[in-house]
Amino acid sequence: MLDPKRAGRYLKWEWTVDYYHACCYVSKVAEAIFGPGREAHSWAAKMRRWLKDKPGGIHRVLRSAGALRTIRGLVGEDKDYQDAYAFLHKHARWMDYADSRRRKLPIGSGVTEPPAKLCSRNDSSARE
Repeated sequence: MLDPKRAGRYLKWEWTVDYYHACCYVSKVAEAIFGPGREAHSWAAKMRRWLKDKPGGIHRVLRSAGALRTIRGLVGEDKDYQDAYAFLHKHARWMDYADSRRRKLPIGSGVTEPPAKLCSRNDSSARE
């Protein structure tokens, strides 16, 4: 897309996975590891904070999920874990939320995408 402020130049695009969309996948991983309930909710809430605030947060989340799976196994379905983990791993390079926030860039799609479409279930806890 042409830059409206600089004739003949193009805008530089930066890709970011919508933070709330990523949170849905973190919650799916949590439920696969712990099953539905308080323990899954607590772990997912901590991982959402890491994802948003810590440098390399997505890699910390993935390491924690992998370690828990090795130590505890899964309560939920393996396919649910694999699908959610694979999404997070595949798109990790577009989830540097700490850097985006430091540079005052948006990490969510806001009004451009209806919140109901972000998750297959209503998970308002992802919006901390």
